[in-house]
This record gives sequence, structure tokens and C-alpha cells, in this order.
Amino acid sequence: MINVGVKLTLSQQAKWRELGGAKWLREYLCQKIEDDRTMEMGRVLGVKMTPKPIPQKSNKELIASVEKILDDAKAQIKKAVA
Repeated sequence: MINVGVKLTLSQQAKWRELGGAKWLREYLCQKIEDDRTMEMGRVLGVKMTPKPIPQKSNKELIASVEKILDDAKAQIKKAVA
């Protein structure tokens, strides 16, 4: 087994926990591996296949997440200054 680690900001860590920690990443990777196998099998059989589109967030969700990140950054700056 291999461990994967990244440095996260507080807002990124909160989102990580909200998404379910490593569970969602494992599920996502398993799905991608299965998609790749399906695509490869389609090539072997001569069937044209298109990959599934990457799910996109709505503009409202994107704006909300950016605002959350900015609020967290402001709070960290205020703590550092104080």
C-alpha cells in the first residue's frame, strides 16, 4: 500500500473532510481505472467510446467556494497580524 500526502490550507482541509476524506478519492480512482479499462477494451474490440465528462460545479457553487477560501484567508491574516 502507498500513502499519498499533500499540504492543505484550512479551507482545503475542511473541504477534504466534507467530501469524506480519502474515501471519495479511492472511489474516484477506482472509477477512473474502470473507465480506462472500458476504453481500452473498446479499442481492442474496435468500438468508438467517448470518456465520461468531468462533473462541473455550477457557477453558484464555484463562487461560494471561492468566497469561503477568501474568508479563511482573511481570518488567517487577521490572526497573523494580531
